[in-house]
Amino acid sequence: VTLANPILVIDDEKDIRDLVAFTLLRMKEKADTADGVADAKAKIDSRPYSLILTDMRMPDGNGMEILEYV
Repeated sequence: VTLANPILVIDDEKDIRDLVAFTLLRMKEKADTADGVADAKAKIDSRPYSLILTDMRMPDGNGMEILEYV
């Protein structure tokens, strides 16, 4: 089953972001990435997501901020 909207992957470490996004693409899921809290909030404001996967600690905030924002 493919999700209706993309998945947002949030992590300040590029290698982890890319690995998770690549894995999702291999599973036939669309994925967007964000490198921190500010980038994630801007992307969340611009389109709907079926799922958000977030790192907990990032230089500009934490994953709980994302959950509260959503």
